[in-house]
Amino acid sequence: MLRTRSTVLLPFAALAFAVAAAVPAGTQAGAEKTLFMSVLDEAGKPVKDMTAGDLRVREDGVDGDVIGLKPAAGPLFVSLLADTTPETEAYVSDIRKAYSGFVRKIIAATPESQVALMEFGQAAVTLVPFTRSPEDLDKGINTLFPKPRSGSVLLEAIIASAYDLAKRGSYRRAVVSLNMEPSDEQSHQDAKKLDDALRRSGVQLWALSLQKGTASNSKRDVVLNELTKRTGGQRDIIVAQSAIDTYLSRYAEALTSQYEMTYRVGNSDKVGRVVQVGSTRPGVKLHASGYPLQPR
Repeated sequence: MLRTRSTVLLPFAALAFAVAAAVPAGTQAGAEKTLFMSVLDEAGKPVKDMTAGDLRVREDGVDGDVIGLKPAAGPLFVSLLADTTPETEAYVSDIRKAYSGFVRKIIAATPESQVALMEFGQAAVTLVPFTRSPEDLDKGINTLFPKPRSGSVLLEAIIASAYDLAKRGSYRRAVVSLNMEPSDEQSHQDAKKLDDALRRSGVQLWALSLQKGTASNSKRDVVLNELTKRTGGQRDIIVAQSAIDTYLSRYAEALTSQYEMTYRVGNSDKVGRVVQVGSTRPGVKLHASGYPLQPR
């Protein structure tokens, strides 16, 4: 049995808003902008035959034009966050197996991609920096073990990962985390700092929680739900450790099956505050960030 909070960024997945008319003759067209997204069917599997005509876009409340859609190319950078609080002790082998499988799926699908491993029990510490080597990542994964009397600093780890990812040469960036519920969250970062870090880095947040008791971190729960929604990721809550591997595998599949969409909004060249994407195609879920990409 599991509870899923699948966060499709956009509140109008079957939208019917009017598409902006073509830019009138004699008017300078706005800059082409880029957005990366995953498109999943109702079973959570990637949809691989989307077209530009299936999509609609709006930025800061202004309708735009989708001018291109293609499979995303270039490396994917993923920061994989591991809970090493005492609450994970009974599930270490399941976590290690699932993390190793996730890494191999990412790199097998996109060999130029890189994954980093960070733990967040007591402190946010990078165990393995970004690498293409599954063997190097396995060495770090096999050291994952709960730290006695440590609290979670998951929110600190998300911020640290976002800052690191912002330095990477590709806009395809994601943070994938697994945390235990309940646990003692000791991060002191406020929601605004988290929001700003994710906006500036263009990171998608995919957050999986293994719940073995009554949730005691309502504030963290709200933050994870909201940030996965804003960044185009997903939040899921499971109650069986056997499902860890299944969900991380789904995340890997979604991230390695992304589309690159190009769009234009009127004659504007400025970076917007909020971008929304919807589809006229029934039965699909769009996972695209609501934060327009920031220029490098």
